[in-house]
Amino acid sequence: MLKLERDPRVDFFRGMALLLIFWDHVLSVVPGHSRWFHFTPRYWGYSDAAELFVFLSGFVFGLVYERVYQSRGYWMCQAKALRRCSQLYVANIFTFIAVVGIAGLFYTRLEVSPKYLETFFSEPGVVTPRALVFNYVPVGFGILPLYILLLLCMPAMLHLLHRWPALAITISLLVYLAAQVFPHLNLPRY
Repeated sequence: MLKLERDPRVDFFRGMALLLIFWDHVLSVVPGHSRWFHFTPRYWGYSDAAELFVFLSGFVFGLVYERVYQSRGYWMCQAKALRRCSQLYVANIFTFIAVVGIAGLFYTRLEVSPKYLETFFSEPGVVTPRALVFNYVPVGFGILPLYILLLLCMPAMLHLLHRWPALAITISLLVYLAAQVFPHLNLPRY
């Protein structure tokens, strides 16, 4: 089987999208830095870097998982996606624990209180189980849980795309429109 090589251009733009997401989140909690928003995609259009990251991740998924789907079938494609989701889930939990730990250690020393974690610090016993099932997603943590949830659905969408392309595109458009019209359906925040 031919090994698919990584495209450094895609990796570069995904990295840039992640940096811009970080930039937007950091600038949203630091007072007096709103002028820097003029240099991010969020200011210039209807979308921000999160959409770019999701789009490029879907593109990479198509490149990688299409080969698995073609050579080994739907169930192996789904198994590969589940393995990747479990890795990302563990990484998300460890990152969340690290951020909460660092914010907790320096909570009294920060000039800017970690507003994005106030809910967690007010009720850690209630919020922790919710964070484990993505029912509590603080600002700055939304992209990875979203990516995990989308990755779980991607093998089924790939299968639909092969069998009934119009249905796959219709479902994608309906999910997008539902997220725009009913924002409360999006991942919950603080």
